[in-house]
Amino acid sequence: MDIEGEKIPAKQQQFIEEITSVEINDSPLTCIESYNPESVNLLIGFDSGEITTINTIDEISNKRSMLKLHDNGITSACWIHKNMIASSGGLDIKLTDIEKEIEIRKFKAHTGDIIAVKANKFGNILISASHDKTIMMWDTRIIKPYACIIAHGGDITSIDISNDSTCLVSASIDGYCRLWDIFS
Repeated sequence: MDIEGEKIPAKQQQFIEEITSVEINDSPLTCIESYNPESVNLLIGFDSGEITTINTIDEISNKRSMLKLHDNGITSACWIHKNMIASSGGLDIKLTDIEKEIEIRKFKAHTGDIIAVKANKFGNILISASHDKTIMMWDTRIIKPYACIIAHGGDITSIDISNDSTCLVSASIDGYCRLWDIFS
């Protein structure tokens, strides 16, 4: 196997095996997120602004429809609860009940396109990162952010929140990875 001209030793190749491959949509895939360790559902976002879920074990469950959530491509998505997701596309984040196929809430405060959205394990806190170089923290019950961090000197590339919801981490093209205390 070659990756851009470099050979991967056969010994390393033997541990990776494709289980299945599914063509879902003509639109390019832009993000993928698993639910949690005990779930088999994947959340898949597309450049068309649509989102769907795939059950990795039960083919019958894979008949869920494509939901059009954003006018722009979906840049990031995450699970809030079993049937609740948050997705970003452009300047807003939408909280959606994917079972009922209804928008619950819309969050908007960033001045640049949102590139990442994550939720804590309890589903009550969202964090978002944008090309405006800020991280915003949201209570999922309120439409305005309760905190805004001017985080980096360059575009933020990734964010995450700790399991106990006390810290978040951000990475940027400015060369820094920063750890933030949420309660300070």
